[in-house]
Amino acid sequence: MQTRSDARSSGDAGLPLWRPQPGEGLAGVIDCYTVSETPQGPVRTVIVTEERTGEQVGVQLVSTSLLALFAQQQPHPGAWIDVRYRGHTPDHGYQRWWLRIDRPAPLELSPLGGEASDEAPWHREPHGVSAVVGSTQYPQEVV
Repeated sequence: MQTRSDARSSGDAGLPLWRPQPGEGLAGVIDCYTVSETPQGPVRTVIVTEERTGEQVGVQLVSTSLLALFAQQQPHPGAWIDVRYRGHTPDHGYQRWWLRIDRPAPLELSPLGGEASDEAPWHREPHGVSAVVGSTQYPQEVV
């Protein structure tokens, strides 16, 4: 079960916020990043379209360990993510998170053959390589 908060933040466009319980996860596509105001100050918020519902939800990066995962993996808008809250560690009290991302494949934009060349004619003609060799008074060109 995914828990959401009814609280609205200034930077998340009034979207519900994801407030997970240990073991819960959220999968979806990143729409954008924004900044939200919290009682502790401003935090980065990831706007995600949930895979399960198709609705947007805000994920506030209020945990330094969660923020570190996003900083390390650098998921950009358009990337699919699966973020899971694993709970607090019993001995140190910090939060444990898991983040998996799937970046969109790079666009394949190589020529298909029907493109018109807009290069100058001298760029299309093959040329031999020329170099000056020897140390004589009269340089020789090798073509």
